[in-house]
Order: sequence, then C-alpha cells, then structure tokens
Amino acid sequence: MQQGRVITFYPYGINEQLLGESILVMILYGLGAVGLILTYQSTKFAYKPRQAYMMLLVGVCLIILAYLFVELSLRQKMR
Repeated sequence: MQQGRVITFYPYGINEQLLGESILVMILYGLGAVGLILTYQSTKFAYKPRQAYMMLLVGVCLIILAYLFVELSLRQKMR
C-alpha cells in the first residue's frame, strides 16, 4: 500500500512485478489464446462463410488487443 491505496501496477522498476500485474498479463495472454482458438475454429465453417468470417474477425481482434495491451503495460514500466 502506498499512501492508503492498493497498488496493482509498479511503474518504476522493470524487474519488479506485483500480483495485480501478473493477473492482468495472464488475462491478456488468455484473451490472445482465445483469439488464436477462434481463428483456428473459423476454418471449420467452410459452408457457412459469414460465421467463419465473423469468428476470424473476432479472433484477430482479440489477438491484436491482447498484444497492444501487453505492449502498453510494458512501455508504462519502461518509462
């Protein structure tokens, strides 16, 4: 705790990581994994092109979001 508040992100040290940061990164990696699974599953809907396209689009969006947020959190720590 710092000045009466709970810290979940420690921005000053690249080598230190708190539990909140670990949980956040695990959730983001999970979103990326779900995105990869959705992109893989979209190939199984060859006879339903609309559903395949939507699953592919959602999967790629999840992968990109997970990557961007992990990079953003790393850049916050490197300041």
